[in-house]
Amino acid sequence: MRRRELATGAGLFLVAFAFRALYIAQIAHEPAVRYPVLDALAYHRWAVALVEGTWQGGVYYQDPLYPYFLSLLYRVFGQGSIAVLLCQAALDAGSVVLLWATARRLFGVTPALVSGLLAAFYAVFVFYAALLLKAPLLLFLFNASFLLLVYAADSDALLLWLGVGVALGLAALTRANALLFVPLLLLWIALDRERTPSARARRALAACAGIA
Repeated sequence: MRRRELATGAGLFLVAFAFRALYIAQIAHEPAVRYPVLDALAYHRWAVALVEGTWQGGVYYQDPLYPYFLSLLYRVFGQGSIAVLLCQAALDAGSVVLLWATARRLFGVTPALVSGLLAAFYAVFVFYAALLLKAPLLLFLFNASFLLLVYAADSDALLLWLGVGVALGLAALTRANALLFVPLLLLWIALDRERTPSARARRALAACAGIA
């Protein structure tokens, strides 16, 4: 069963990545991809400044994690490289696997496979993977936090709850309104009557530590 699950997850990743890579290869020379505008242009300039060492800091008028992530890709692959978009495609394909794994845990084999295939070919996900926008990173972090939460719910392992908080905190650094999930998470922990008050407090503290 474990080998079959690993094979299914790997297969979904390869299918999702291949579909996105094909799309990127087809539109790589389109002006909307080659010449970023609006938010994409702001992220690009911010990432370039980080690479060149000219970023002076100041007020973050946009959420900061994606430009730093983009600057790391620029350092490795260079500006304008199609490899940057392929890395985003791989991140998006990873989100498909995370979504499948969450559905597998909650609903079983068949619903998980259907969910994974729908996500693999969902046009909106594929579209954003080819642009210099935060959607692929945000989607990956959200899916990671949800999957960790599904496993943490049945466990008293504080490292899992810490991981939930870290993933949610990173998502908030990618899009700040992710912080709206924090009170909902704490309320959900508080309402779990199957755990003692001390166990609930430990879960909440571990999650808050990760978010911080």
